[in-house]
Amino acid sequence: MVQNVFRSGLLLRDINRTFMVLIPKVTGVTEVKHLRSISLCNTTYKIIAKILTDRLKQVIKKIISPSQSVFVPRRWIGENAILANEVLHSMNRKKGMKGIIGIKVDMQKAYDRVDWVVISRILILFGFSDKVAKLVLNCISSISMELLLNGSIFDKIPMERGLWQGDPLSPFLFILMAKLLSRMLFKWEIDRKITGMKFGCSSPSVTHLLFGDDVIIFYGANTEEACNIHRCLQLYWKWTGQSFNRENSECFFSRNVSSKGKSDIKKILGRKELEKNTKHLRLPLFLLKNKSETFQHLQRKVETRIQGWKAKLLSQAGRATLIKHMVTSIPVYTMSTFLLPKGWCQRIQSKARAFLWTNDTSNMRGFNPIAWRKVCQSKFNGGLGIKHLWNFNKALIAKIGWCLATDDQALWVQALKAKYFPHSSFMKCKKKNHCSWLWSGVLRLEIF
Repeated sequence: MVQNVFRSGLLLRDINRTFMVLIPKVTGVTEVKHLRSISLCNTTYKIIAKILTDRLKQVIKKIISPSQSVFVPRRWIGENAILANEVLHSMNRKKGMKGIIGIKVDMQKAYDRVDWVVISRILILFGFSDKVAKLVLNCISSISMELLLNGSIFDKIPMERGLWQGDPLSPFLFILMAKLLSRMLFKWEIDRKITGMKFGCSSPSVTHLLFGDDVIIFYGANTEEACNIHRCLQLYWKWTGQSFNRENSECFFSRNVSSKGKSDIKKILGRKELEKNTKHLRLPLFLLKNKSETFQHLQRKVETRIQGWKAKLLSQAGRATLIKHMVTSIPVYTMSTFLLPKGWCQRIQSKARAFLWTNDTSNMRGFNPIAWRKVCQSKFNGGLGIKHLWNFNKALIAKIGWCLATDDQALWVQALKAKYFPHSSFMKCKKKNHCSWLWSGVLRLEIF
């Protein structure tokens, strides 16, 4: 059956029968936009889509721009987070007459609005054969969607556009469509309609960062470029059927932009200014002077896990498992980008230690029969295999240093090189005054 589909390029509608379930994105759902739709695809269709996806992966890196850091082999989510924080750090210290603005664009129901015909045309424009484009179009348009709610199946939903979360093809087709926006922004920069953010003479120009449907665009803070960007986004939305969520779309300015300039640009864009506690890819965009306060939300998450009534009923073995798989895992994503304050890590470990031995996180000075460094050893060496947060954090940051020393093709590596060591290698670079928290964390390791 699978071979026949690839030979003929046709997909039977019965093979693509799909159930759609709704999962709440927030607590206390009151509107449809608070729900996320997940598609439960047929196994046969998943095999076909997975084969197409594996073949697409082999060429996707050659097509997708360096600004896109998701679903592309050998790229990771931290690339965009690192580059976004470095751009904002430079914007906060920027001087001179020419300011920079960044706009955070939140696509509204991005997958649900994708036009099928646009996907087919983009595949052909990128050099895929008509047979492949026809097969992909058949895969996404032959869907038979039924709503599965509380165990009951409702009538079929007529579909005219959209990609489905749960379909292996969907994320790759979406970033192919997002490549259209990248091409437009690069073209407009070449035509000098917009100017991107540069860290130095040898730095690549950063006009935008993409992570799926999360978009940040950087350009000159003047009304002419603001009008050009507004027109560019309108064209992209018109061609692809996309739209943006005005409530979650915000802008931020470099410090050398006047209040009048900010007001004029915000009127053109129709966006509010970014708040200081805003996160991008679940990481803080703005770091406060008190870094422990910046990462306070992580501490609250950890405390919530070990202070619940269910945790109180666990045995000591159960508490050790909870610490190993939950408490020390919650901050891992943040630790892969930032070197957290050592005192913050010690406070989390103190709470974990008190929870392990006494089941009481408030008793920070209770009796500890075994030193925590021995508890953090591997089971082979007699420990419990719990990660030592500070050492683990340093190991994750060392990975950033290794990428800076060995990979000179990634956009974020080129940007950091131009900013901090333009005329030397990473191994010989020295700490500068007023560098970012991320960069100072890499240099604090002193292991390279």
